[in-house]
Amino acid sequence: MEEHDHHNQNNTGKRITELPLGVIENIFLRLPVKSLMILSCVCREWNSLIQNRVFIEQHMKRATPRLVGTADLVSHPTTTARPFRCTVLTRGYWGFPTWSVRQSLAVRILSVSEGLLVERHFFGDFHLYVVRNPATCKVLALRHPPGEVLGMWLKVFLSTGEAKLLCKYSVLMPGNIREENYAILEIGRDIQIRNTWRLLPNRTAQSLMVSVDQEKMYFIIRVWTAENGFGLRISSFDIRTEETVADYYFPIGVFPDVLELHPFWWDNCLAFGNVTERELQALVLEKQGNQYNWIRKDPILGFLGHLMCKLFVPIEVKSTDLWYHTGINKYCYCMETSRFKECRLLEDGKTFEYRPSLMSLEGMGPASR
Repeated sequence: MEEHDHHNQNNTGKRITELPLGVIENIFLRLPVKSLMILSCVCREWNSLIQNRVFIEQHMKRATPRLVGTADLVSHPTTTARPFRCTVLTRGYWGFPTWSVRQSLAVRILSVSEGLLVERHFFGDFHLYVVRNPATCKVLALRHPPGEVLGMWLKVFLSTGEAKLLCKYSVLMPGNIREENYAILEIGRDIQIRNTWRLLPNRTAQSLMVSVDQEKMYFIIRVWTAENGFGLRISSFDIRTEETVADYYFPIGVFPDVLELHPFWWDNCLAFGNVTERELQALVLEKQGNQYNWIRKDPILGFLGHLMCKLFVPIEVKSTDLWYHTGINKYCYCMETSRFKECRLLEDGKTFEYRPSLMSLEGMGPASR
């Protein structure tokens, strides 16, 4: 009988590499990110497979999702959660500028897309915006936005390996008036335009609604006509082309005052809520076949008795759960059982679904420890 040396690494490696590539790919899809990063150094063929965008997408879809909050510092069992470090120019002794390594005091997650996180790191007297992959420990520092940041939304395009970051910000104008604008940052493009904010034209004073999965973006515009008075136009926005895909007009006469309506999300569809002293009335923009229609939902009753209706602001509806806030706390109300399920501080912010990924953008490198 032929004897086999099971401790011979060369023979073992040879048998693995002789497996069909399809079998190897099927095995790799079940491995964690850290193991794949090690295996990508074995040979060019494996590196090419692991870096393939189709493989990265399939591997991420198999990963177990995890909910993270805006104030979480995301890490993995194979990595250590540490605040971000960077070299900054500060004032030293006698007022002379000096370079020093500083560690962030706090971090806040602003957006999540395809395993990449947009984070704001606080260093006391200033803050830094980065795109980070917690699974691969790679990071990309971003140029500071053109104003005070009110929100950020990242969209990664797996097919091209590029990304766009949409930022809502405000700037102080003469007369102590703040003007809100939108700007876009392209990541992973030509180095001449990468990491440069561009103003998104014709969006001043418009409200933006972004779905939980960040697949849908709507700009809400107030319009005036002499015949009907104030109305609402909802523009579906494609961040890839930076163009309006379609316009939808809110039905006239459904609710008494469209300017008092609250936009929110109903099972990932855009909705508008009218709050009365007894109930929440909602109109939802749903896709039916090849077109979108406004669908009126049954009024939600039984939970507004202890609240002033002006304090009630709906956030989103998930299945039978209604999330809303009253300025300080946010609540989860089960519409099926008519009972409250949960209460959180509003400052805890929203949660994102995060999946570990091999995704990397041009310019990303190892985070300094």
